[in-house]
Amino acid sequence: MSYHGQRNWPPAWLWRGKGKNKYPQGEVGRLKKVTIAIADSDQSDGRRAYHRIFLYMEYLGARYIGCLLFDDAAACLQIGEILSKHRGRNLQTIGDLDLSHLL
Repeated sequence: MSYHGQRNWPPAWLWRGKGKNKYPQGEVGRLKKVTIAIADSDQSDGRRAYHRIFLYMEYLGARYIGCLLFDDAAACLQIGEILSKHRGRNLQTIGDLDLSHLL
């Protein structure tokens, strides 16, 4: 997956202040929550519309948030729904999912 030609998986993780920050990187932790945010394409202020998936995960007792950006709203929704179905699983297992059928 990518956004403007840059890989967007795995996301960078930002500590949410719960537990001690363990500075996780990559496909670590357990996915707790998924929030999909589709931008309004009719923005009149000239700002770029971003389609995002916010991922909430827990790693070694601490909580983190990551964000995936997408160019396409339909792709964002589709991936968001898939990720939502995998809440509670570890991120390495999720990262190993074969999504080639979506191409």
